[in-house]
Amino acid sequence: ATEPGVNANVVKGIEHSVNANVVKGTQPSVNANVVTATAPSVNANVVKGTEPSVNANVVKGTEPSVNANVVKGTEPSVNANVVKGTVPSVNTNVVERNEPSVNANVVYGTKPS
Repeated sequence: ATEPGVNANVVKGIEHSVNANVVKGTQPSVNANVVTATAPSVNANVVKGTEPSVNANVVKGTEPSVNANVVKGTEPSVNANVVKGTVPSVNTNVVERNEPSVNANVVYGTKPS
């Protein structure tokens, strides 16, 4: 739980710098020596439980990318909102909702045009 200097050696349980946040609990300094349980480089931060890189954020539980947000439970894309229970598109609002379109209002009990 100590805060190392810029070039401090990485020991277990110390606070690491921004690019060193990929080790079990330790936080090495920016230019810290890479010994056992130290933080890997910037491109190595896609390890168990660490912050994934920009293109790696479509992994279990992480924030999905823009095109990957049509996965289980995520926010659907604009064209994907015509799925079960979602708001139908403009041309699909004449389905099982009793709200006929302008030319379709001559159906069962509605006012004819």
